Amino acid sequence: MNFDDLLKKRRSVRHYLRTPVPRNLVEDLILAASLSPVSCNLQLTKYVVIDDINILNKLSKVSYKFKYSPCCIIVLHDSRFSIERSSGIMTAGMAVENLLLKAEEIGLGACAMAGFGGDESIKNILGIPNYMDILLAISIGYPDRTFVPNIIPKISTKERYSFND
Repeated sequence: MNFDDLLKKRRSVRHYLRTPVPRNLVEDLILAASLSPVSCNLQLTKYVVIDDINILNKLSKVSYKFKYSPCCIIVLHDSRFSIERSSGIMTAGMAVENLLLKAEEIGLGACAMAGFGGDESIKNILGIPNYMDILLAISIGYPDRTFVPNIIPKISTKERYSFND
């Protein structure tokens, strides 16, 4: 599949089969993320992969979004470093986009989710240090193809940019 087709095909998936995701595929996703641009080469983005159903069940008491899939990746940012223009967070965003595109390429579904609370509870369950900020959770799994998602219309490309004004 060429790159343009990959971009057009990728969608946020919220309905998954209960089939476990092999760890080598998850490692491929993390590798894709690590190939993204990194501000000042600080490499402040870290990942916690949760594929243990018992831990996912504990996390689902914090947010129902941890029930979506058989695997979840928590994206962390080391907050001990102050970086202008939120470049550390931008770096994480670029890494996540690589990960999402790789998931699509290898037949996995994924959904990057920022809309959940309970960061302190999540940190306690996973043993995440206080200096690490939770940026996102990404659900990962094999898409349930029996569920037909709504196609969300996007504004036209011409409405998104201008030249020199």
